[in-house]
Amino acid sequence: MDIDTIRPGEDFVQAIENAVGSCEILIAIIGRHWLTKAGEEPNWLHNPNDFVRLEIAAALSRDVRVIPVLVQKASMPNPQDLTEDLIQLARRNAVELTDLHWQRDVDQLIGVLEKVLSKQIVPVAVEASSTAGLGDSRLSLETATPPAALPRTVMDLAKKSRLTLVIGLVALMVIIGIALFIWRARRPAGQNPSTSSNQTQIAQQASSPAQNMLPPAATSTPSGTVANMPAPVLSTPPQHLANRIGIEFVWIKPGMFTMGSTNGEPDEQPAHQVTIKEGFYLGKYEVTQAQWEAVMGKNPSWSKECGGNCPVDGVSWDDVQKFIDTLNSHDDQFKYRLPTEAEWEYACRAGTTGDYAGPLKEMAWYSENSGNTIHAVGLKHPNAWGLADMHGNVWEWCEDWYHDDYDGAPTDGSAWLRGEDLKTRVLRGGSWTSDAAYEHSANRSKSRPSRGYNYDGFGFRLVAVART
Repeated sequence: MDIDTIRPGEDFVQAIENAVGSCEILIAIIGRHWLTKAGEEPNWLHNPNDFVRLEIAAALSRDVRVIPVLVQKASMPNPQDLTEDLIQLARRNAVELTDLHWQRDVDQLIGVLEKVLSKQIVPVAVEASSTAGLGDSRLSLETATPPAALPRTVMDLAKKSRLTLVIGLVALMVIIGIALFIWRARRPAGQNPSTSSNQTQIAQQASSPAQNMLPPAATSTPSGTVANMPAPVLSTPPQHLANRIGIEFVWIKPGMFTMGSTNGEPDEQPAHQVTIKEGFYLGKYEVTQAQWEAVMGKNPSWSKECGGNCPVDGVSWDDVQKFIDTLNSHDDQFKYRLPTEAEWEYACRAGTTGDYAGPLKEMAWYSENSGNTIHAVGLKHPNAWGLADMHGNVWEWCEDWYHDDYDGAPTDGSAWLRGEDLKTRVLRGGSWTSDAAYEHSANRSKSRPSRGYNYDGFGFRLVAVART
């Protein structure tokens, strides 16, 4: 609310509580530094008279629907980081809003508001709090209409509610759009992802010790029957394999490469050399909806209409772990897992040193050619190592916890599982809604691993390792 509307001498705490109490929805915009605004002492969160804290606390205490909007890959606060009157906020389902897929996120937010408001009698107006900009990201947006302003008929009410909603949402999008523009303008010039130059070198491939990745060979016994016997030691493993549910794998040779970029986003730096000491099998395609259903018995995808040969999407990292556990319980020749982030980028680059592993339009479904929809796997050209859709189509989960940069990252290709304040897992590759700037080989994203967040466009591919 606008503090100028509080009359001189009026109890501002009571005024805020009364105004928020008349709302149907409060939108809490959360940025990357929502809990720690630089230069403030004490922290705003522990100031009982902070207007943003008062507004959110009043909404939570009065059962007003509070919708957190996570801006630019921000994370939801943990309950232990919040004061007692704000703890409930950590349990509210959030909506993401980024410039990576602005239109999709805006459409989703509008859809949520329309569904909620279609069940309400009170019309709404959206009013932006002037307490903060995106730098500290402590905005709160409210919807409120005094009872005296209610129309006399339900028809007038519906028309006015719709008009006010549209006006309010336009105002909301303008505010966030301006904030994002300012944020992007203030970034150092060298951190534009579209001009990222990835300095990558591939060392000469070492001979593979991967005979332990081979499936058992069928061998004739003296009685003439066929039995599964250990495979002979071979210098070169099969380039392609498929398991019993039809997931195809490609052999990725060991080698060295430079991971990250020298002038891309801060989380892509510093560029550092990584050695992949052992080869591995990586899924030729993203796991499909049909393959998921064959293992789990049902299809959780948000894009079921695309068909069984399209990537499974809308799955959380935890969902993927359940799929992997179930697949591993089948006890076939392999043990399955997600790729580490280093393995993923190494395989994506496939020996290339530029932003992409080849001509992007020929290799990827992204915002410029996808028609704003997901596509079946394998319709675009694969990279030099035979892997399809490493750029675009769906974001792909990796094993690692997300870190803000590569300081202290492993250099042996293993998953980065240590560190402080680990809340989100790594996503790679971009999706059908992403701009080209976010499809490059070094680009990183993140999301919470557990259910309760927006996982639209999130899928995965598997690594297969021979059982020992």
